[in-house]
Amino acid sequence: MKLNLRQVEAFRAVMVSGSITNAAEMMCVTQPAVSRLISDFEFAIGFKLFDRARRKLIPTPECLALFEEVKRTFAGMEHIRRAAEAIGNMQTGHLSVVAMSVTSTGFLPGVIASFSKAYPEISVSLWTWPRDQALEWIVSQQYDLGVITIPVADQSVIVEPFTETDAVCILPNGHRLADKKVITAKDLDGEEFVPLTSGSRFRHVVDQIFENHEAKPVMRVEARSAASICSLVERGLGVSIVGRLALYGRHNDLIIKPFMPSIPFKAGLVYPSQRPLSEKARIFGDHAIKLAAEMAENT
Repeated sequence: MKLNLRQVEAFRAVMVSGSITNAAEMMCVTQPAVSRLISDFEFAIGFKLFDRARRKLIPTPECLALFEEVKRTFAGMEHIRRAAEAIGNMQTGHLSVVAMSVTSTGFLPGVIASFSKAYPEISVSLWTWPRDQALEWIVSQQYDLGVITIPVADQSVIVEPFTETDAVCILPNGHRLADKKVITAKDLDGEEFVPLTSGSRFRHVVDQIFENHEAKPVMRVEARSAASICSLVERGLGVSIVGRLALYGRHNDLIIKPFMPSIPFKAGLVYPSQRPLSEKARIFGDHAIKLAAEMAENT
């Protein structure tokens, strides 16, 4: 006869409670059922556990030695139970997020603040990479979740769009175009313009628009991140065009205007299709969706 966990549970219940009757109550079974489990347990291990005297069970020395091992085993199982409960209740764990700079300097810190306030026991790491690199890290399952611009053609990831807005033109305070309701590509002809560095998808779209509208902004300074572009514009080094997510939490020293022709700016949550999204990552994504919706309502 093979040893099974139910037999061990019955043995532990008898040792903890002191009798077959009490063990049956603990296990919510009948007394004969407990007696049978103890008998089968003794048969499986090959030695007697109890001496029966006057309808009482007297543990043998071997029984007492075995019980010490069982106590350690059940202590480990209790630790596993508590750990599982903590994970299930979002009381422990780590979340790794990779994002493009346009979302990682303003918007995502806001999401992390909201998430961490609700789940203070979950640690979060935020990594910033260019779009293609961030997508590559997600595909290789190096991070739990990615936040990048979309669409994404790679079939090895799942994409959940969470915001779609138009890019905007940003001006320093006091700029000559500050009174215009809408900034057009032609308005920026000859203007000092701070673009993203060459090679990015967004830079290509902006360059194409200027070419189509025969506008030639002066590009003396360029930057790799939207956050750097915003800082350069704030300091009067030019104007620029950025996605709205880059402006979260930094409106004070910038004038923000609609830009025409419109440049759709879509962002989404991205995660590997081969691995289910964890509960903590799903909830983090919900916080991102909520904050993006609040931004849309306030702009």
